[in-house]
Amino acid sequence: MAPPQGTKGPRILALKRFVEFAERGMCFRATIGKQAFSGGADIFYLASQSGARLRINKIIFVTDSGATAVFLYVYTDPTGTITGTPVTPQNATAGEGQTSGATCYRAVSGVSTKTNLHVGVPVVAGQQVVLDFDSTLIIDQGHSLLISIDLAGTTIPVGLVVEYSEEGR
Repeated sequence: MAPPQGTKGPRILALKRFVEFAERGMCFRATIGKQAFSGGADIFYLASQSGARLRINKIIFVTDSGATAVFLYVYTDPTGTITGTPVTPQNATAGEGQTSGATCYRAVSGVSTKTNLHVGVPVVAGQQVVLDFDSTLIIDQGHSLLISIDLAGTTIPVGLVVEYSEEGR
């Protein structure tokens, strides 16, 4: 029996596209290991600087079990003089030497305006949230992605993985 129109078909095509890019060594994972943040924090920034189109496949976010309520936000095209601690994305294909041309930061600073809110979700303490975009959140050259959190309480450790593919370079 065929899947209903508009549900599984596009998801299978997105997965197939992601696998094809992985086989060519053009899929990457940028990871923030357990890091403590407090209040409202801009935790991750990803920009296409290399002439490539970045297709966000999924974002995985996890909080510590002792955490209080956390809200997770995904924006595109924030403005400001944005800096942070550099993150080196890892190729999703083990042994592949291809590196990502994207700019990645954790513990982001210098954001003056957050624009284009794509997702805002609450996260329960000690839980993992997977935002599955199926490569449909696209960041073209000169554009960027910002992930922010807002905490209702004290400092908490969080972890993050952003999985994406690069095409066109």
